[in-house]
Amino acid sequence: MFVDGWLIAYSPPATEYLTNSGGVRRFFRPNNEAYVACQGATNIVFAKGLIDVLKRGEFDRLRYGTHAGGMPWKKQGVNENDMKVGDAGWVQSYSDIQGDRIWLGENVIKLDNDSYWAFPFSGHGGISMSRIKDELKEGYRKVKGYPPTGEMPGLGYNTDFLNVSFIATEVFKLRGGKE
Repeated sequence: MFVDGWLIAYSPPATEYLTNSGGVRRFFRPNNEAYVACQGATNIVFAKGLIDVLKRGEFDRLRYGTHAGGMPWKKQGVNENDMKVGDAGWVQSYSDIQGDRIWLGENVIKLDNDSYWAFPFSGHGGISMSRIKDELKEGYRKVKGYPPTGEMPGLGYNTDFLNVSFIATEVFKLRGGKE
């Protein structure tokens, strides 16, 4: 939820932060104990990568941010076997838990073959897709009080990537280039 330009994380203790480059940098300070949900964490990681390769101030001048629609995502629509390193995805949990904002699914970033960054499950490294699904099953049990039945939808084709060609064109224009 956004209030006056600040993103409010959904789970306690909620952390308020600006969605611009200053807000992103806050999460990478030593001893940071801020809380953010998996979607926010994924957006922050991608934003930090972009901030690090752009010139100072360009991220903000391009009006990018970690809010919904704040960066140029492009639907990939591939399964986990066809994801490339650096692609993002959303692993959907069981359909009867979709009302729970924490356990409805997990946002991931592909790191390697069957290795994904999934905040907070993976820490600083990567974990397998089966482990992500195990974590979602455990979350289901915590919320519902009983184990899930049926099949978890999982990643399916819920994959995206940052539209690098669009970003490059926008940076080119920002720096005074002509199309």
